Amino acid sequence: MTEDKKKVLIALGSPSDMELLKNAKLPEDTDFYLSVASAHRTPKLVEDHFLKQSWDAIIACAGLTNALANKYLTMLPAHIPVISVPIYDKATRGLASIMSTTELPPGYPIFTTKIGDMNQAIAANEYPWHDEDPFCKDFVKGKHLFDSGDFKHGLHLV
Repeated sequence: MTEDKKKVLIALGSPSDMELLKNAKLPEDTDFYLSVASAHRTPKLVEDHFLKQSWDAIIACAGLTNALANKYLTMLPAHIPVISVPIYDKATRGLASIMSTTELPPGYPIFTTKIGDMNQAIAANEYPWHDEDPFCKDFVKGKHLFDSGDFKHGLHLV
């Protein structure tokens, strides 16, 4: 691993979420690190994994309330993206996971992919976010931006 590569934490809420990685296409120009910890059952472990190093992005995958994505939002500066991958569950068919990350107050920059789509999350990580980009400036300021179809990866912005 080299210093110039992006460092992205893939955080799973449960070992059963490992299935998401089965068909993931991980680009070689990024170092991905895997964390399996629950925001509810093992919050200290979530924090420990977060503090291991400085992350360029976090991809948080969890079902039901997807508190994992929300936990990382509270720890990161606004210019580092949190990308939420909602996971299908039998009770709500993934709706609870989607709603918990899209119903945040303004000022929380989070991406939400469609249910279970790790490749969309990886594509969002590849987007060159920086302060000079007018799209990014509005996003980081907490303005609610909705996908107009122009965003090339089909992600929904909150």
